[in-house]
Amino acid sequence: MELYFIQMLSLLTFTIGLYGVMTSAGGIKTLISIEVLLNSALINLVAMGQYSSEPLILAVFVIAVSVVESVVGLSLMVAVYRKFGKISLQTLREMRD
Repeated sequence: MELYFIQMLSLLTFTIGLYGVMTSAGGIKTLISIEVLLNSALINLVAMGQYSSEPLILAVFVIAVSVVESVVGLSLMVAVYRKFGKISLQTLREMRD
């Protein structure tokens, strides 16, 4: 598969994730959209890794960052749900103010 098509796939998934982040009102939907953004970056890094000497190091690094982001985000959402009984970004904004 040519590099152009892989980069177009990465761009498409990045656009979908960005749309999800900008339009979602719920916390879980926002986390899923951020995961889609990170996966599009991972697709691009693996595609570009064909031309470097260490392609898998970048992919493993992105996967590790993605896992950490998921754990922190989900633990925050569980804490907010336990305190307020619902998960919404409006609740987080009110808690900040």
